[in-house]
Amino acid sequence: MEKKRKTVLVISHYFWPEDFKINELVFDLSKKYEVLVLTGKPSYPSKNYFKNFIHKKIKNIKIYRVPVFRRTRTNLSILLNYLSFLFTLPIFGLFYLKEKKFDFIFVYQPSPITVGIAAVIIKFFKKSKMALWVNDLWPDTLNHVNLPFVKNLKFIFAIITNYIYKNTDYILVQSNSFKKKIRNKNFKKKIIFFPNWIDTTKYKKKIIEVKKKKILTSNVFKLMYIGNIGHSQDFMGILKILKIIKEKKIPFKFIVIGDGRDKLRILEEVERLNLKDHIYFFGRINKEYIRNYSKFTDMLFLSLKKNELFKITIPAKLQTYLSLNKPIFGLISGETSKLISSMRCGITADSGNYNDAAKKIIKIIKNKNILKNYLSTNTTITKKQFYFKNIYNDLINLIDQK
Repeated sequence: MEKKRKTVLVISHYFWPEDFKINELVFDLSKKYEVLVLTGKPSYPSKNYFKNFIHKKIKNIKIYRVPVFRRTRTNLSILLNYLSFLFTLPIFGLFYLKEKKFDFIFVYQPSPITVGIAAVIIKFFKKSKMALWVNDLWPDTLNHVNLPFVKNLKFIFAIITNYIYKNTDYILVQSNSFKKKIRNKNFKKKIIFFPNWIDTTKYKKKIIEVKKKKILTSNVFKLMYIGNIGHSQDFMGILKILKIIKEKKIPFKFIVIGDGRDKLRILEEVERLNLKDHIYFFGRINKEYIRNYSKFTDMLFLSLKKNELFKITIPAKLQTYLSLNKPIFGLISGETSKLISSMRCGITADSGNYNDAAKKIIKIIKNKNILKNYLSTNTTITKKQFYFKNIYNDLINLIDQK
């Protein structure tokens, strides 16, 4: 008689077709377990991408979607999106799942932490074990939000965070440095390092538009940025670097693949700085086709703004870049900078140090042979901890524990 498969509930604000790491993990978990996903209606990075999207199942995974306020590019819409998910998740979630039983609940927590409140409520009613995957550290992240009234709520979010941590069985952290920031000693034994992994995407071939192909194949040094165009990525700082390089009359191209709510402001600044002949925006491109573009670049560009929280955060973009087998340039400090160095996959300048970044890039442009020492195909002990198989097996061991 075939043994009954365990049932795993995944709770996440974001899920397919939105492009987040949780998708890969869920698809692989579904090969071993019966997996259900409780999530919101898709609207990241903008509701316009998912008009009339109704899918309630992908492969053998049942998806339950709760209503949320659709986000646009405004701060207000994002706040309403978060708040609506906070209230609809436990109400609709318990209704949708009223006759379901689960062996394990896995919660994907980027921002905000409030997804954990509903998860704890559902855990209580379902009597299941629960793991919270912490990708953004709360309430610390509020120190870097440009909304004064939100900063004033930090003490409330500290109480909420402690409540969630207390009521989860495992606290999975994407950065080892997070362990030091979670100060409550009672939580220490629950904390497990669970990083984002090097992408397992099966890349596909695609014919590139003639105009974009011409840019990609031009005989100048090319840097490529892939991902969200937002405040945290310090695009204004990137433009300062490009302006310095341009003023040295050194030919280069900076290619941006992605979109985000800061894009319009950045386009205006590109125009003001007269950089339009050096920076090119290709828009959003499906992940499986990215390598068709990245193979033409000399380096992939990674950046985060200068602040204390980002020093201990490992952006998932690092692991995406590692899968593309290209040297990385990081305008980044702290833990990620150390990782790039120990994996021998790139060169970094500290966040906010635009002159040093420009100086290092100019040196590389003048002597591209430097890059031979920094291939992301280098295999190191540090890099092996980001292999999907190792991370996946750690989660399987948690789920199968009795």
